[in-house]
Amino acid sequence: MREEILKIAEKQLKTGGFAKLNFGTIAEEFNMTRANIHYHFKNKESLAIEITKEYERTSHEGMIALKEDFKSDFFGFFQGVENVFWEQANCAGSTCICIATKLVTEKDLPVSLLDLTKDFFKDSQQVMIEVIEDAVRNGEIRKDIDAQREATRFHTIFFGMMIYGQYNGDLNDSKAKLSGLITDWANSLK
Repeated sequence: MREEILKIAEKQLKTGGFAKLNFGTIAEEFNMTRANIHYHFKNKESLAIEITKEYERTSHEGMIALKEDFKSDFFGFFQGVENVFWEQANCAGSTCICIATKLVTEKDLPVSLLDLTKDFFKDSQQVMIEVIEDAVRNGEIRKDIDAQREATRFHTIFFGMMIYGQYNGDLNDSKAKLSGLITDWANSLK
């Protein structure tokens, strides 16, 4: 039951953020009382923290795995990132796939969750900086590249794709308009 609660709660966090995470709605979905959910999770914040930690752990592991799979292949790595993005969006039926992008913009977010989202963005930024620095050292991209700045440009494009897709509301149209933006950015560094 705990795993099922986590799945529903994760979906709520991705689509509506912390403000929309609701024990009552989850209980209705399983035809149970809220007390049954409280048996597994002390409160809304503890549930959100567990989901966010797991999301961030799997996201980070996925990025590290891609980094290893495409070692010394800068362009393959970023094509892989884009492919994973669209695979996840297709599975979710939306580009709303990142819990951290939902949480970080919320007013009155508990400090514990805000700190987790900041850690997520710092970790993700660090992975991108390392990939870019490796590509500079390997001669795959120009030597005059500022890795910090380019990692920030990548994230601006990547998270912008998520937000645009949410705004657009049509996954297929979003994919048609946004596919290739990450590859275009990577190619601009040659």
